Amino acid sequence: MKKKIPLIFILCITAFTFAACGESCAQTQLSFGAKLPWDMPRLYEKSIFDISEYTMKEINEMGVRDKQLSSGTLTFTLEEADNGNASLDMRTEITYFDIEENGSDRGLTDVYSSNVVFDKLTLAPRSSAKSAALAKRSDKEDKSYSLTVDYGANTETLTFAGKEPQTRNIDLNGQYFDNEQLFYLMRAFPSLTTTGSQAFTLHVPLDAFSYSHPAYGMIMSVGKDTQAVRLENWKGASDYSMDKAEDGTLAPLCYSVSVAINGTNSGTPILATYAANPFAVTQNISTNKVLTSMTTTVYGSVTRTTYYTLTDYVALAPNA
Repeated sequence: MKKKIPLIFILCITAFTFAACGESCAQTQLSFGAKLPWDMPRLYEKSIFDISEYTMKEINEMGVRDKQLSSGTLTFTLEEADNGNASLDMRTEITYFDIEENGSDRGLTDVYSSNVVFDKLTLAPRSSAKSAALAKRSDKEDKSYSLTVDYGANTETLTFAGKEPQTRNIDLNGQYFDNEQLFYLMRAFPSLTTTGSQAFTLHVPLDAFSYSHPAYGMIMSVGKDTQAVRLENWKGASDYSMDKAEDGTLAPLCYSVSVAINGTNSGTPILATYAANPFAVTQNISTNKVLTSMTTTVYGSVTRTTYYTLTDYVALAPNA
């Protein structure tokens, strides 16, 4: 469906056509070490991204931006939680421009939010919650929903607007992660360096209500070279000692990463970039592999690409 692009980053990968988890799922127990990229005396990170969606056209066999369809913001907030856990909140707000290309979406704003609580060392998920508050379309049924997952009780509950809740048991074995963790999970992999790769298993709770095998074997692959990512709309109070382009624009060197299903018919990968050099928060505190951009593309009669670019970053808790 053409308007699933924002949902990809709240539900991470549910816009793809998935293959069931089988031999391609990660079998080896993954570990992340004692010091994670966001490690600091009091855990707190807030990253804000601008969102822009475009139709694309081909010029000299290269895809270039054509008409902008929507804009918005995506915010990640990572904080301490109880009992040795971390809490990651995500909120996406996207507004579709009042133009003919947007059809029944024109002029509307949708809001997606989620939270996942996970172990600070193993990244094992403890719980997650997701919701979509969708503006009313005159020609469509309201698809707003809420979804909660309790990994301790092995249950998850989905409620669509105006419908009765649906509850199911989680029936997964081995090591797996919640899809809301995806971008921080990849950031934590020691293999997130040039030419690195990592297989892992991802649980997609929303898909669990439609598919009999709701876990998917995934593969993260890293490009062989770092690239400069221009942060042209940077609003942060600090530049965290990032590299700059000749014109003064912040342009940190980054690892280029793709993530997709580990198998055939994997669908279009999600692309992301992570800073290759530390962000200097204070003289004694730095964070590593900060997420700087993401890109998703949906192919069809018209190709649509959505760009997410870092505009602000804070890594000290308020009043810390």
